[in-house]
Amino acid sequence: MDKTSHPQEGVGFGLLLRLYCVTALLKALLVRAPYSTDLLVHLHWKSLTRRFPVSAWYTPATGPPYLDYPTCFAYLEWFLGALAQLLRIPLDHENGSVRLSTLIFMRITVIALDVFLFLGMRPWCAGPETAAAASFPSVVLDRLLWVVTHPALWLVDNIHFQYNGLVIGVILYSLGVLFRESVYAEMEKRRSQRGMWRASAAFLVALGLKHTTALSIAPVVGLVLWKQRAWKNIYVVVSGFVWLLLMLGLPFGCVGWRALWERLFPLDERGLFHAYWAPNAYALLAAADKVVARFCALVFSRLVERGLAKSPHGSDLLPMLHRSGRVSNSAGLVQTAGGGFYLLPEWTPMLATLCCVVAMTPSLLALHWAFQESARHGETQPASSDATAVDRLDQRRCMEFLAKICAQVSLSLFLFGWHVHEKALILPVFLAGLGLGPRHPVAAALSTACSLAMFPLVSSPGVRLVRLALLFWHWLYFAPLQPWPPTRAWLLVYSYGGIGLMIGELLASWHGWQRLGLPFLPLMLQSVYSALAVVFAWGYLSWQVWRSTRADYMGCSPNAEAKHLLIAPSVQAGARPLLVRSSSKH
Repeated sequence: MDKTSHPQEGVGFGLLLRLYCVTALLKALLVRAPYSTDLLVHLHWKSLTRRFPVSAWYTPATGPPYLDYPTCFAYLEWFLGALAQLLRIPLDHENGSVRLSTLIFMRITVIALDVFLFLGMRPWCAGPETAAAASFPSVVLDRLLWVVTHPALWLVDNIHFQYNGLVIGVILYSLGVLFRESVYAEMEKRRSQRGMWRASAAFLVALGLKHTTALSIAPVVGLVLWKQRAWKNIYVVVSGFVWLLLMLGLPFGCVGWRALWERLFPLDERGLFHAYWAPNAYALLAAADKVVARFCALVFSRLVERGLAKSPHGSDLLPMLHRSGRVSNSAGLVQTAGGGFYLLPEWTPMLATLCCVVAMTPSLLALHWAFQESARHGETQPASSDATAVDRLDQRRCMEFLAKICAQVSLSLFLFGWHVHEKALILPVFLAGLGLGPRHPVAAALSTACSLAMFPLVSSPGVRLVRLALLFWHWLYFAPLQPWPPTRAWLLVYSYGGIGLMIGELLASWHGWQRLGLPFLPLMLQSVYSALAVVFAWGYLSWQVWRSTRADYMGCSPNAEAKHLLIAPSVQAGARPLLVRSSSKH
């Protein structure tokens, strides 16, 4: 096969380097921005990995805040701590205040590690080689800017302080390489094996950096690897074994599995809700539960006043609904075990897991059927000499379909997972933009919801103008170039109607909510407002994936021209299908 016929591995390093330098300079302006306690937590982790042996990293001997990230991230903290020690950067703080040199060092580590986010986008930005792709440069730029300049990621990483850019970059690289190897199945066997190894190794690294984020796309990665028979690949097996050794800490002194498990999955210490409600399905349930409970309490109080009902608590019904030993889900605590509902039953981790499995089933079935259909065509259609001329635009469409599936699965875990943080919405937003397109109305609404959900994390008065500027920039650049369909006009209202919510959020500093006994109301309204878009986006992606699968792959579509979305036109003419197994067919 002519090597010049292979698709590009990604955009050139020149474009990535220029864009990275521009964003790094802009992020450097935020070095002195107010930081959260997460920066102090990471300082403590860098210090403890230097002061304690590996075997004690996950034990109570280190003292709070305990290290609750996997061992690969712990090794990264150890390396950054050693670098700080070499540069004589102090890793301590006094009453929550850090020295300027320490603050600059911590901010620079985030900016430097963001290079992995740019590298992770390379597989997603490979260009078509046909004349029909005249708009390819703008498509690449849109994809890059959608991810690397998203306001939610900037707010969380460069102001609030996290390392999400590193983790998401590794995940995007893994998914991009994995999906490309599945789509470009006509490549030679050796290349496919190396690609599968790179994708598997990158996913395992992401799993070792931040397990909660990587697990949200683990079902898709596992199914694709299984369909590609990657378990027969010696490179994949070796990379998995090496990752297991790193997780155990065997090269550095054994890390106890029990202590590691208790730190990574503290189900007994953390309840259904985070201190601030993430905009998922449970936020809607909790809000509805509170509204209905207060309405029932109001009606009951009127009945008691008129002598039509009696209560040992007087006219207040809420103490009767308050379960003994229960912590209110609006108390700003993470120990709200089962949700702290008034009327709804208490939730359990097993029930949350069951909801996640049910929610992601349509997409996993769609992916399974897509591979089956592609394999069936590969057996019935002989390979053609024109197999290398498969239209790159159709291949890009296949990548977008796989991104939709991954976005739906990750959104399912965000909507119904146990103790989900609002930061977990960033990866589904990126995948939705890559699958639907950055200017798609549903992607725009989901992006708005994600950005607004991060506002409570950076609520200092000094950064309010910054977060508004970031959000407005994203709105203006990714505004649709063509008018949206009338049926989706309300999504435009939602996206730009977020201005009204931001004005309300600016008024959240009014202390009257405390006097009214409703201190959590502004945060609750913001979570509910964002959750509406998240639920709609999840439903839209589920419907899109299911409709495409049942209609286009199973032959149920009334429109014959819409069949075989994953099978390029050249495949239908006799070429090899795009999604075929990469073992013995090469």
